[in-house]
Amino acid sequence: MSGIRVKETMEHIHIPEEMRERIIRNIQDSMETEHFTETGHSMEKDRFIGHGRNRLWRGKRKVAVAAAIVLAAGIVGIPVQAIVRSFVMARMEEIPQAQVKDIVRMIEERNAEADSFSRELSDSEMERMKELRLSYTDGMFPEKTLHLVEQGGEMPEGTLCYVIQTGYFNLPEREMTFCAGCPHRATFHILKRVLRREKNPGVVIGDIGCYIMSGQFAGQYAFQACNCMGSGINLAEALGQLTRYGLDQKVVTMCGDSTFFHTIMPGVVNAVYHRANMLLMVLDNSATAMTGFQPHPGTGITAMGTPAEPMNIQRILEAMGCKVEVADPFDVQETEKTVKRLLQEDGMNVLIMRQPCATLTAKKQKKPVRVWVDQDVCLGEGCGCDKYCSRVWGCPGNTWDFKNGKAQIDPVTCVGCGVCAKFCPSGAIHVEGGEEA
Repeated sequence: MSGIRVKETMEHIHIPEEMRERIIRNIQDSMETEHFTETGHSMEKDRFIGHGRNRLWRGKRKVAVAAAIVLAAGIVGIPVQAIVRSFVMARMEEIPQAQVKDIVRMIEERNAEADSFSRELSDSEMERMKELRLSYTDGMFPEKTLHLVEQGGEMPEGTLCYVIQTGYFNLPEREMTFCAGCPHRATFHILKRVLRREKNPGVVIGDIGCYIMSGQFAGQYAFQACNCMGSGINLAEALGQLTRYGLDQKVVTMCGDSTFFHTIMPGVVNAVYHRANMLLMVLDNSATAMTGFQPHPGTGITAMGTPAEPMNIQRILEAMGCKVEVADPFDVQETEKTVKRLLQEDGMNVLIMRQPCATLTAKKQKKPVRVWVDQDVCLGEGCGCDKYCSRVWGCPGNTWDFKNGKAQIDPVTCVGCGVCAKFCPSGAIHVEGGEEA
């Protein structure tokens, strides 16, 4: 990539002019240095330096080219879209026209609206939505999010940086998280709150699904072990036998509704038959959410898309001999009481946490709900848990107003579940225009 091309590319980047020029000069210098080593005047010098130095120069050139490619493709939205569009068009040309028409008809019949509001957005909400769409479409960095540093050791934690010394763009590390309004976030928040009040912290075994993130910040680091799909119930069953030999930890495991039908039922039979002391939490969000919403026997739709009588998880478990209760993770107070009580009971207990996946509800229905923060009531950084809603609760809809030092709700991301209002220590979060979840 020539210096002219680098400069043209940088013109599309929404960063201060001085920073832009410095990055351009850094990339050009790296290229010119490499070009010097490739001329005839430097051949003797290259032979004297040896292969190690040559590898170093090749590496620098790759760094410069990589940085330029990032600037050309990774930042500028239009070229990226053009590349993707060409790939899609080439692929579509290979598909029979009849099949293309079927795909188009299927897409047109789908309700794929992104937001979950039936009320009109306010002027400020509409303005923010436009800004986000423009930023994402054009591939530009928002103002002041790109930092320029001389060396890697100078990078501020969790920020996007361009490092002069290496020519690399450093992307901040971010953990995966549950979607806004995901019932799993509420489930693990409740479970962690209950276990904290127990004499001992308890043993929580994970399984495979969206809730695999419960072992990370998104789920309050809830589980201690996770192996493969279906293994959670079996490991918990084994630990549940040890309560007869002095284990004084509460044993909890979990699975999703899809995983329940896929691999859990044999383990449940084994746990009931051997009278394990444990709690199984079935996270019933009516979806195979992690892998693309494929149907399962509980959804009422077959793999071919035809309607069918859905299988009832509660009845299946009761037929196996389990004590089964159903709770709503959005009903925080009652569900906390239920979890606490079941942890004290012997035998194989099951609690079905029933609340539809937020992505499904956003597509199928609209809630006339607005969630907002009264910043006069919000304690800001003085909150007892240091930004409880955005840092501890961690829903993508709960953000931080750095200008005012207060919490705020992102109206574009928020789906209106209102659960954060139930956890706010100061009662600063309000739900309007409908019933809370």
